[in-house]
Amino acid sequence: MAQLSQAAIFPIYISVERAWVTRSWDRFLIPKPFSRILIRWDDPIFIPETMNPESFEAARPHLEDRLIRSHAVDDLNWGWRKPL
Repeated sequence: MAQLSQAAIFPIYISVERAWVTRSWDRFLIPKPFSRILIRWDDPIFIPETMNPESFEAARPHLEDRLIRSHAVDDLNWGWRKPL
């Protein structure tokens, strides 16, 4: 969608100090009362409109890895042992 609309992707990361973690497929977090919450955003990411499907598929895993690693850093700063 970002490629077709030429809209930027604005990564937003939300991490909590203490939370209940559900046993669902997405490991949904429910912040515990009085827990601190970190909300931060990253630089916008633009996907070139002229990118062909092969280049797009080659770039996609790098973007996904960037998002996962950035979120994991925030979680590790709270003391979570592994990325959620």
